[in-house]
Amino acid sequence: MAEPPVGAQFVHEIKFDGYRALARVDHGGTRHSERSAGVTIWTRSRNDWTRKFGTIAAALAKLEIDSAYFDGEIVALTETGQSNFQALQNSFETGSTTSLYYFIFDLLFLNGHDLRAQPLLQRKALLQEMLANNPHELLRFSSHWSGDGKKFLQQCCRQHLEGMICKDGQQPYSAGRSGDWLKIKCTNRQEFIIVGYTAPKGHRQHLGALLLGVQEPEGHLRYVGRVGTGFSGESLAQLKTQLSLRTTTKSAIRNPPSGRGITWVKPELVCEIEFGHFTKDKLLRQAVFQGLRVDKKPQEVSLELPSARSLRAANSAPTEPLASGNEVTLTHPDKILFPPDGPTKKELADYYARVEGRMWPHVERRPLALLRCPNGPDKGCFFHKHVDERRVEPGLAALALQEKGGIQQYRYLVAPMGLRSLVQLAALELHVWGSSSEDPEHPDQLVFDLDPSPEVGWDQVVVAAGAVRKLLARLKLKSFPKLTGGKGVHIHVPIARRYDWEQIKNFCQTVARQLAEDHPALFTVSTLKVKRTGKIFIDYLRNQRGALYVVPFSPRARPDAPIAAPISWKALPQHLPANLYTVRTIDKYLQTYKRDPWPSYFKLSQPIALLE
Repeated sequence: MAEPPVGAQFVHEIKFDGYRALARVDHGGTRHSERSAGVTIWTRSRNDWTRKFGTIAAALAKLEIDSAYFDGEIVALTETGQSNFQALQNSFETGSTTSLYYFIFDLLFLNGHDLRAQPLLQRKALLQEMLANNPHELLRFSSHWSGDGKKFLQQCCRQHLEGMICKDGQQPYSAGRSGDWLKIKCTNRQEFIIVGYTAPKGHRQHLGALLLGVQEPEGHLRYVGRVGTGFSGESLAQLKTQLSLRTTTKSAIRNPPSGRGITWVKPELVCEIEFGHFTKDKLLRQAVFQGLRVDKKPQEVSLELPSARSLRAANSAPTEPLASGNEVTLTHPDKILFPPDGPTKKELADYYARVEGRMWPHVERRPLALLRCPNGPDKGCFFHKHVDERRVEPGLAALALQEKGGIQQYRYLVAPMGLRSLVQLAALELHVWGSSSEDPEHPDQLVFDLDPSPEVGWDQVVVAAGAVRKLLARLKLKSFPKLTGGKGVHIHVPIARRYDWEQIKNFCQTVARQLAEDHPALFTVSTLKVKRTGKIFIDYLRNQRGALYVVPFSPRARPDAPIAAPISWKALPQHLPANLYTVRTIDKYLQTYKRDPWPSYFKLSQPIALLE
């Protein structure tokens, strides 16, 4: 797998998540045009997309030059300044391209002079100077790093970017990638060829899942699995329309899967997929659809994987941000957030820095609700769910979700610095949905909340947790315990992301009622407190759309700042108070669990047999 090249001549750039675009400007002696006359924008497949990128074309038309030829990437930026391919796709679906930017990384011609034979660094110096003299919000110079490529890769991965591009700064322009232009990725994300689709099930319309293939070196197409999540209703309809025009009776792949309800299509459409990993059988796991790549041809698609070093970098020690403006300043860092004696705001930020590697996978890209206590929990707190999409804090982004009263915007974390932003907001507890912002309508985990009445002892809670675990095991579901930071226990169950909220709520209700029936002296499913005396309420309603649970490692708004701590099943039978670990005693937790007590959690994508 690729590693950053070594050598002082190499420069490194951020790999943007957008459309590669070549742009020609030829004013023919006329400048300052309000129109895009004299500007042409092509994709890498030589499709003329000048009209699609009308705002970019208009910006290029205003350059005070006679002529030029640029190479770069057109992207949609999130509130945190990161490129996002889904946002780019959404801009085409809605017809709004006002949030698109052109990051230019090369200059091939300028005012009649052919620069392609010049070294890259000279071309970039001319490009930077030209753009500095012609500032425009939509036209950005693609900066580069001339230092240690390994360090740059680590920074890219820590900030959850797609990866980096390494180029030889002494080389002339090359139209394609070679040994002088190397792409190194942080994530398992790439293009695949659509070779078929399955019929929809349940509430799904149009189609069920896409069947995917990849080009082998000898020229054959190999089946790599399917993707059934990441779609919107609109994208499903559009895909079905395009695929219906390409149906065929014969599979284009050498190793087609068996099964009913498969419709084969000609291998003409390319899509981008993010996924967890490949199985031993070389099939995709945890695949999520990102969008069609109409700028790429099937013959361009080959298998790519992130470097081993980049995967390690994503979990290594924190690094400095790649660009200025990413710091989050804490005002009044000594302010006590947890009376009477703390922790303070700074202590809470330092705590997040200590547990970031463990906490981040649990909180990343999940719709958030914050328990905010600006003056401390003893002076009043409030839940803050909705946000103004124009004022999202650094490290966070906004997600539009349909609610009964209309569409509302939710925060979700996209970069670890967002945890520091939440400290600045005096958010003492972080609560999340059981689904990802990438596919909010299909949960990927269940949470059973064991809430004991005041007179119930810890020993009974331990027995109850064991009963839940045993029943789930009978249903072929592996589960994981978490201390809530109070008296209770949460039991987490990672599941395949293919069931809707109604299915999940009904399943969890069935489990809860079965537990209450099997252990009537221990459990109750009644929401009436008068019926909970001496029992443990098993709250299955946390598994419905819009319901929340406290995220692992979140503090609780209580004295001493106890945390919601993932533990092992072996530790649970010990006589542990649920609030054993706190923000200030996190070292005790990390010494007890030098390795993650849930080591297989994010590798599991468990089907629910009762819903199949």
